[in-house]
Amino acid sequence: MLLCVFLTLVSFLTNWQILSAILVAIFIFTGKKRFKILKFSFLATSFFTLTVLISYALYSYFLATFSLNYFLHTFFRTLTMSYAVFWFIASCNLYKAFSFSKDFSFLLALTMSKILRLQKLYFEFLEVLKARGALNNRLSYEFLGSTITMFLTKALHDGIENAEAMKMRGLDV
Repeated sequence: MLLCVFLTLVSFLTNWQILSAILVAIFIFTGKKRFKILKFSFLATSFFTLTVLISYALYSYFLATFSLNYFLHTFFRTLTMSYAVFWFIASCNLYKAFSFSKDFSFLLALTMSKILRLQKLYFEFLEVLKARGALNNRLSYEFLGSTITMFLTKALHDGIENAEAMKMRGLDV
């Protein structure tokens, strides 16, 4: 609950200096895991940040309205929020946090099993590519597109199976 309140408050802040100070404060209180959490949060937000901010920079360049404050504000907001979420996940036991509700515990178990299945599929896929020597060659757009389609199809199929399993157990989805 406290994390939700914190994330809501951070989302309303518009000053990038305050957001960076909050990030530094959280970074100090994190403890030994601070660099690992910072790495995960930076990697998790880098694609979003690069996509949104580069498109904003190009758009505002053509309109001659580029603002470095908005650029820094968006960067520090996403980084602070993701750092706080990763810190929360690393600090608490999610299974104990959701143990108050049988439905939430079941949903967490389904979610974790789906994540682990997709992770296993990803590592098996990398092993196949290494065995065939495909990682050494340039990958084509068609190959990458079909790979992404395979992962999305697998996730959709697993999601349909999970929804059917939840309906059979009496959960309304």
